[in-house]
Amino acid sequence: MNVKPEIATVVAMDRVGASLLPIEAKLRLSRELTEAVQASPSYQDALKAAEVIPLDSGDGMALVFFGDPARAAQCALEIDGVVRPGTAAPLRIGLHTGPVARRQDAAMKANVDGAGIDVAFRVMSVADGSEVMVSAITASMLSGYEAWSSRLSDLGERTVKHGQLVRVYAFREPSPAGFVNLNTGTRRVVVVYKRNSQPDGYLLDTLERELVGDGHRVFIDRHLSIGMAWAQSIEREVRDADAVVVLLSDRAAGSEMVLYEVQTALNEMDRRGRPWILPVRVGTPEPVAGEMAGLLGRFQYRAWLGAADDARLLQDIRLGLANPPHTVEPVAPLEQAGGAVPLSSPYYIVRPSDHELLEAVRRQDSIVLVKGARQMGKTSILARGVQLARDEGSRIALTDFQTFSGSQLESDERLYRSLAHSLASQLGLHVDWTGAWNEWLGPNTNLEQFIQDQILDQVDGHVVWAMDEVDRLFTRSYAGDFFGMVRSWHNRRALDPHGPWSRLTLAIVYATEAHLFISDLNQSPFNVGTRLTLDDLRREEVDELNRRYGSPLRAGEEVDRLIALVSGHPFLMRRAMDEMVRRTVSIDQLEKTAALDEGIFGDHLRRLLVALGTDEGLAEAVRGMLRGQTPANEAFFRLRSAGLIAGDNAGGARFRCAIYADYLRRHLLETS
Repeated sequence: MNVKPEIATVVAMDRVGASLLPIEAKLRLSRELTEAVQASPSYQDALKAAEVIPLDSGDGMALVFFGDPARAAQCALEIDGVVRPGTAAPLRIGLHTGPVARRQDAAMKANVDGAGIDVAFRVMSVADGSEVMVSAITASMLSGYEAWSSRLSDLGERTVKHGQLVRVYAFREPSPAGFVNLNTGTRRVVVVYKRNSQPDGYLLDTLERELVGDGHRVFIDRHLSIGMAWAQSIEREVRDADAVVVLLSDRAAGSEMVLYEVQTALNEMDRRGRPWILPVRVGTPEPVAGEMAGLLGRFQYRAWLGAADDARLLQDIRLGLANPPHTVEPVAPLEQAGGAVPLSSPYYIVRPSDHELLEAVRRQDSIVLVKGARQMGKTSILARGVQLARDEGSRIALTDFQTFSGSQLESDERLYRSLAHSLASQLGLHVDWTGAWNEWLGPNTNLEQFIQDQILDQVDGHVVWAMDEVDRLFTRSYAGDFFGMVRSWHNRRALDPHGPWSRLTLAIVYATEAHLFISDLNQSPFNVGTRLTLDDLRREEVDELNRRYGSPLRAGEEVDRLIALVSGHPFLMRRAMDEMVRRTVSIDQLEKTAALDEGIFGDHLRRLLVALGTDEGLAEAVRGMLRGQTPANEAFFRLRSAGLIAGDNAGGARFRCAIYADYLRRHLLETS
């Protein structure tokens, strides 16, 4: 009997130390957990819909939820809220979304097996009873829900059974939107600085006066004579502090004593979560270098260039003391913005289209289409879909048409032979090419027969063939034949749902409007299957990206100003925040230079100008838009695919972001 795997979210639970308790206590705890599960409204709703199966697991149980993972998460919190308070053996809870298979046990009752359950218990093993733990896959799915994304706290990788590393998240109560509590009570604050240095001394006096006035206990070592007592006091005060403010003038950044105090604070922070580190760059906007940069590179700096910055800096320090997780955000090592975002990148923002793609991959759809303008993140989202398929056991083949030479694309015969060899190599197939490719058959028949005979009939399990940059084929004379063949594979799967073609998923990524080049839409794969369109980042996604960079944009108004410049353009957003963090550039400075050749977007803007320079028709369409005219339909679609303009149709065409319009107006109108 074939058992069909399904995707489920598993809530794994057990008791910490229950095996050491007397049998009576264990029975009482088991009864308490059962009652808590039965009292959960989310569990009861799922039970009525036949979308949950409970499993016994000795000292605990597992709840296997089919369908919406948010219901499983809500159930976990409902149970956690009932059981945890005052419990002798705390309840550990872990969630994971993965493959399972339903079956009947010896008593003919519903049961479930699968890797999804095993991983859920490994995630649970990280918990100590104080928080609900969530796997990275489940967290990724839940982050698409506004109500859940703000509750997920990334705890990084943890070691579980067999030395395996898993990345886990915890559910934590979010602060009310926009709320910053400045009523912090008394904080123990240490100010680290370079002695006998200016302007450090002026700033030191200012901070001491204002923070003491706020009611904080401020320690500054200048009140002690240098000696053994002085050295012991410094280390003790730093270790006991709630926050350490580090004044980093160029002289202080190279001071061995300042380095020692910072290292002491970092060691203590790693041990107990405090003191919070609040670095202040003094006298220059340039980042520190050398060993100090290595120690403090993950923290967002505050810049102080002179007395005019006093009020702003004091407000930043007060915010840091009031709400450190938001204002003192440890950031991961910066990455070069541009190109595909690595799978492990902390700067990748999950969008609704990510969830749609992952669900399509889990369903093993026949065709998954990902469409988006240039630099929208198409390759990055494809990589994540492919990784999920790989994790769930599918065999993977990748084709990036951007890497194909002109000679390989010259004819369908050459292209198809190249594709066949690439597929065989990636899937580890040993092919007898003398019989696998018949000269007297046409290219389409050869490729189709090769895929069925050499791949689908030889490879166990499901196959995912990911194609990137298929736009390069649109203008080829054989494009209609190739894409018509792809459409026929989809049709065969519909006609024979259990045949060999049912084990093939095609993930196709493109930017250009396919209908401009494929005249017969009935022979096109671009109007069937699962179709996803990548859009610019939404406001809440920009807020999250800003947080991951350490909040270089300090208020909602500054976020709005950056959005006004670059809209939600993913690449330009990352490029801007990268610059703000690396070079302590303010939003004011960014606004002044954003649309200039010498600004941070200069290379990007010049590339757009060069591209228009090679196509006078498109350049003239852009000039027309700058004059308030509506572009022709074909020009509209081509410019939108290039990522230069946005809109649903030519009548609603607009420049994608303000800097594009400003830059192109200066170069295409004012200089013409």
